Amino acid sequence: SRRADQFGRRRVLFISLIGYTIFSGLTALSTGATMFAVLQFMSLFFVMTESAVASVMIAESLPASRRGFGFGVLAMLTGVGTGVAAILNSVFGLLEISWEWLYVCSVPLLVGILFLRRNLPESERFEAARASGHLARHWTTILRPPHRKWLIAICSGPSQRVFGSSGKGVSRPARDVAIENWKAI
Repeated sequence: SRRADQFGRRRVLFISLIGYTIFSGLTALSTGATMFAVLQFMSLFFVMTESAVASVMIAESLPASRRGFGFGVLAMLTGVGTGVAAILNSVFGLLEISWEWLYVCSVPLLVGILFLRRNLPESERFEAARASGHLARHWTTILRPPHRKWLIAICSGPSQRVFGSSGKGVSRPARDVAIENWKAI
């Protein structure tokens, strides 16, 4: 999804939706476990990309007071999709239709994608960042200040027991210890 900084959120979102739809539909045609696994891997790759880019677009497009609602709608749609798949699986079972046909049910989403392609704009924040040249050129930007301390904080956990020269343990936030260790490198 870092390609969304390079090519635009909207374009990467559409590519991921099309990729998911195609690989999910092709899964119905799989002839063995290996082919099934490869097609599902590709399908899930595109689903995860779509989810990440959709989350970024929600965060960029909605004001802070409405973002929670936007993320709630995104989560609800995921639940609705799971529910529809469960209902279809039951219906297919009653009609003695193979479960592989569930994967074909994603193909009509291409029509919805065409509708979105016409009506979904690029986020204003992305357009402003692109115009001002403030987009990250490389993913390693996150390893540089000021982002580095927050990355360390997220990855460090809540606290860490540190033993000084006296042998007594002192509890300190793991972020502080990790930042000291990083600076020592």
